[in-house]
Amino acid sequence: MLGLLLRTELNSTQRDYAQTAQACGKALIALINEVLDRAKIEAGKLELEAVPFDLRSILDDVLSLFSEKSRHKGLELAVFVSDKVPDIVMGDPGRFRQIVTNLVGNSVKVSGIFQNLFA
Repeated sequence: MLGLLLRTELNSTQRDYAQTAQACGKALIALINEVLDRAKIEAGKLELEAVPFDLRSILDDVLSLFSEKSRHKGLELAVFVSDKVPDIVMGDPGRFRQIVTNLVGNSVKVSGIFQNLFA
């Protein structure tokens, strides 16, 4: 539904809110998948993907997810990706997103200083 909303004419604040809500929905799905993955790990049945994905896009999504919370705490979140990192990388985008989300989320939760994420 948020995808439909984002296709309409919105001002910049409304668009930002809708994009953040969409990212939060994706994060909730990721959390549910994390619980399911835990069960797969315990059963020895977890399989990793090896597909091309846009690393920068995932990093931007994750930072958007935590932007409001970090701003509220007076933190600055930033991503710096080396020019040597290709635009598209091979791996498991879901697991990558899960790991980065957990790292950034924990950093925002416990940090009172600037947090930079480098790739």
